[in-house]
Amino acid sequence: MPSKWSNRFEIKAGRWVYVPTSEARREGIEIKRCIAARWHPPEYYYHLRKGGHVAAIQSHLGNSHFIRFDIQDSFGSINRTRVTRCLKPLVPYSEARAWANSSTVRDPVFKGKTHLPYGFVQSQMLASICLYRSALGTYLHRIHGKNGVVVCVYVDDVIVSACDVDELKVIYSQIQVASARSRLKLSQDKAPRPLRRCPPLTSF
Repeated sequence: MPSKWSNRFEIKAGRWVYVPTSEARREGIEIKRCIAARWHPPEYYYHLRKGGHVAAIQSHLGNSHFIRFDIQDSFGSINRTRVTRCLKPLVPYSEARAWANSSTVRDPVFKGKTHLPYGFVQSQMLASICLYRSALGTYLHRIHGKNGVVVCVYVDDVIVSACDVDELKVIYSQIQVASARSRLKLSQDKAPRPLRRCPPLTSF
């Protein structure tokens, strides 16, 4: 099987960026185009819509408190099997499996493990679908827009805001439960903390 990448480099310990071959890049563009025609992400996935950072921050201006967290090694947490499973509602299994094979690489350290690579055209789109279809994504979707709760997702960075502090305490606990069920670890240096006052950030 021809290599999907021509080069890779480590930007920090355990975090590799892969440079796709010309053929792999063309295939990635086509996979991304096909997915975009079949899947419409939620409005609060700001990295997949116009407005980006600014619109994400502005969405929280009406609330007084927030929780911020990010998903640790979000691409590295998503293996070939998960990609296949999350694509099955969109395309036949054979196509889902082929796209997953084309879109994942073998882990350079752990034998037998596969994951989405940083650097591939389609990785961000696939990671977004996998988050959306996870227990964590399902929970975020359920609470967004209810009782004044606002959710915004920017790649692997998430902010949840509200004016009701007690409700945020419940959300804080449920986020941790949902992330564990999803096998999407929360970054320890940005672990969710409730009751922080808005405005949350000037940028992600």
